[in-house]
Amino acid sequence: MKPANERRILLCATGLSPQVVTETLYALAVRQRPAWVPSEIHIITTREGAHRARLTLMQDGKGAVASLCADYTLRPPRFDETCLHVVQGADGKALEDIHDADDNTACADAMVRMVREFSADAHSALHVSIAGGRKTMGYLLGYALTLFGRPQDRLSHVLVDADFESHPEFFYPTPHTRVLYATRDQRPLDAKSAQVQLVDIPFVSLRSGVTDQLASDTGISFSEAVRKASVLVATHNVRVDVQARTLRYAEFDIALKPLAFLVWLWLALRAQHGEGPVSRHLFNTDPALRTGLCRSVKPHLAEMSALAAQLDNLHDDEKSALNTDGSKWLGERVNEINKDIEAALGTRGRTLLGVATLGPRARSVYALNLSPGRIEFV
Repeated sequence: MKPANERRILLCATGLSPQVVTETLYALAVRQRPAWVPSEIHIITTREGAHRARLTLMQDGKGAVASLCADYTLRPPRFDETCLHVVQGADGKALEDIHDADDNTACADAMVRMVREFSADAHSALHVSIAGGRKTMGYLLGYALTLFGRPQDRLSHVLVDADFESHPEFFYPTPHTRVLYATRDQRPLDAKSAQVQLVDIPFVSLRSGVTDQLASDTGISFSEAVRKASVLVATHNVRVDVQARTLRYAEFDIALKPLAFLVWLWLALRAQHGEGPVSRHLFNTDPALRTGLCRSVKPHLAEMSALAAQLDNLHDDEKSALNTDGSKWLGERVNEINKDIEAALGTRGRTLLGVATLGPRARSVYALNLSPGRIEFV
């Protein structure tokens, strides 16, 4: 089994000042305790930004990243041409800069795709730096992490002494004296004395409110991801379509297995009638409770003759399961309900629409989390 966070990814947005990459690397791997040394570095940038990164940070393995690792005896991260991600416009050409709304959209979509992809690896930890690039790039990259970030992921900015900030020849504080000259008045400066401070930026993760479908959609756009996440964060009524055997939550349809749907419907009707939760133990010992399931849902199944008949003529295995261990049978249906809802709406959706298990196992009861007033039949 792979160790947790085996893959440590530093993702930076850069523009015309690629120094933010080595400044962030220094802050994480040298100054921070405990050190966080990335196993790979990725940059999202424009065509000119990529050109500058190649010349200053890479240099065929002799650039500033390699120098920093050599100076501080760090294991060099993977950082090659495949780690430069140049945003492409609607015409498929690399962006020179973010000039208009279309360029901004292309940049946002690229950032969502990258953060979604990197966070899909359960063994990865993602550190996102918004220190470089245009302000809109930092905002969009941070928002993408809000959508897909996990507990092990971080968001940061770096603060650098004014004399060294944006200095074209400063990349990180060196362990030895290195003389630079101030850009404004040509004063001699020692790179060794520069102060670089990492500032962690807390972020609210909406990942639990993002559907599995959304998190796995490689082609999803930034605006679509934001829209769908916003829908899921809000609270909506559930529209129950008995004929289609689905629960509709906002624009999302959740199809449940036949018997699982009947159990969800039964619990919904009990809630609406004020009958309260179902005792797992009593369902195993009280035949009347099992009969009540059939009696309660049948009036709603006039248009579902096949399912209605299924209640009267359960397969022998189902009958045996109900009579032998009804609580186990019910528990399996509850698990099916929660699994299918989570697959469609994520963990927050399961919490909102799924079946809750309340109390200690020996005396546990099942009930919908949803209030009766939020259930509508169509």
